[in-house]
Amino acid sequence: MVRPLLALAAVGTLGYIVWQLIWRLLLPVIGTLVGFLLVAIKILFFILLLLVAYWIFKRLTKQAEAG
Repeated sequence: MVRPLLALAAVGTLGYIVWQLIWRLLLPVIGTLVGFLLVAIKILFFILLLLVAYWIFKRLTKQAEAG
């Protein structure tokens, strides 16, 4: 009766230890990936900002030439 309970406790303890090791090893990788993603979003935002500014400049200069 006690033997299955001990096996279950051993599997649970081993699972917890493996989970903690994997989490500690993968957390820096996840943080790095999130950092790269945020840098890429910032770069895309600045490119979009430049394109919008260029589009507005073109639109205003076209209206000034026509008017």
